[in-house]
Amino acid sequence: MPSSRTRVVIGIALSLLAATVAACAPARIDLDARVREQLPTASIVHVVVFPSEPPPLMTAKAVATGSLFGPIGGGIAGARAAAVGRDLAAKQNSEDLSTQLANALGDELKATLPNLAWATEFPTGWGGDDLRHGDLRPFVLDIRAGGGIIYYASNWARYRLTYSARVRLVDTEQGRVLWQGVCKLKGADDPAQGPTLDELEANDGVAYRRLMTEATSACTVELLKQFRGQAPRE
Repeated sequence: MPSSRTRVVIGIALSLLAATVAACAPARIDLDARVREQLPTASIVHVVVFPSEPPPLMTAKAVATGSLFGPIGGGIAGARAAAVGRDLAAKQNSEDLSTQLANALGDELKATLPNLAWATEFPTGWGGDDLRHGDLRPFVLDIRAGGGIIYYASNWARYRLTYSARVRLVDTEQGRVLWQGVCKLKGADDPAQGPTLDELEANDGVAYRRLMTEATSACTVELLKQFRGQAPRE
């Protein structure tokens, strides 16, 4: 059993990780059916992708190290997880989660939104409280995703991805959110289905990319249901 100090660090570190993921998932806003019908005739829908940090990877070793530093240990473990996550994403040459989700959604929404135009750079002034934007009229589809890789509480040798995303369709002339889709995932419940750290760090990158692609695919399916008015309210 982990010591009481280690359990505190685990709690703090997991809270930091959960806060990072939860920040991507506010409440849903349903799309009015009449608006959905009119979207194919929209002159242009700008796709804006929020850059996302690579998923932090929280190891038992990081938690054990953090436990040596008392109350600040959770922050130390979280910083270590972020550094390990950045190094691993760079090694595996993996696109960030927001970009992966944007690519998947873009492919699926071509029929409904035929006039998608991808912003080549993050637009100046976008992302604040004022959603009106003269250079992004009449609509923006903005996409934000994030996550963290964490070991199973019941099996510290295996890992899963906790994932969260938020996608909005914004009327930039009125500064109004027309639709907001959200999804939250936490990987397979059975630890046996999760990769080990060695598998995640393997040079072929198969296990690492599988975590990302499976989450992206599942989230895409859920978001499309919400966009089409086919997802029940919980």
